[in-house]
Amino acid sequence: MSTTTTMTKTENPVYVGDIFHGSFGYDMTINCFWEVTRVSPSGKTIWVRELKSECSWEDPHSGAMRCRAIITGDDRFAGPEIHKRVHTDCETPWFRAESFMLARRLDNEHMLDGFYENHMD
Repeated sequence: MSTTTTMTKTENPVYVGDIFHGSFGYDMTINCFWEVTRVSPSGKTIWVRELKSECSWEDPHSGAMRCRAIITGDDRFAGPEIHKRVHTDCETPWFRAESFMLARRLDNEHMLDGFYENHMD
């Protein structure tokens, strides 16, 4: 008698208000943030708007900064609403922001810590 084990994919739903983060660059590192504004009934498509960010110097001599998304205020958005297909990898939702950048959903810890950014090319 054989037993078949069925593996089920863990779904990690995306909600309105979730924040996604992506970064690009090699010598110069730029961060981008998006807020989910709508979710399709199936949960496979989301609408997002890019968020403004604020950066503070960690070391002015090296160009290193910490950047965080601005998540409050009616003027927090930096761009129009766009739709994206959501994928899940290791239980983390993500979407392809650009051909060269993936955006992953942030947890609270990373939102508070911010992200390294460097404009020194």
